[in-house]
Amino acid sequence: MIKQFNHFLTITIIIAAVLNGVMVQGVFASEPAATKPAVGLYLSPNLCLLEKNQDQCELLLDIRWRTITTGDFCLTTNQSPETLKCWRQLDQGKLKHHFRFSENLEIYLVSQKNNTTVYKQTVRLQKYVTKYRKKRRNPWQFY
Repeated sequence: MIKQFNHFLTITIIIAAVLNGVMVQGVFASEPAATKPAVGLYLSPNLCLLEKNQDQCELLLDIRWRTITTGDFCLTTNQSPETLKCWRQLDQGKLKHHFRFSENLEIYLVSQKNNTTVYKQTVRLQKYVTKYRKKRRNPWQFY
């Protein structure tokens, strides 16, 4: 009986330690390992809602990117042939930029080495849609 209780107590302690993230015989670390952000191009926000009387969207866009390899990269858009910003010998970068656009905005991360698009993301433009609610019929009407 005492052996069974000790075994139960050991299992209970291990489960409690696992749930609390405590190191148990070198299997679990007490702090999560620092993880690098995933590779890609990230835009925030990625959607712009227009009111009924608006025809252009204005927003401050937060752009972040990360690649597997170090290189020379530039950010461009479908709205203008000019580059937004370039980085030399880096594998990540970030930029905050003010945009005004009247159709979907596409952002490209382009490699300067061979002038190819590495990543592409889109900020969608959504016009406000008025939703009309159906009139509820009276519950006492049975026809």
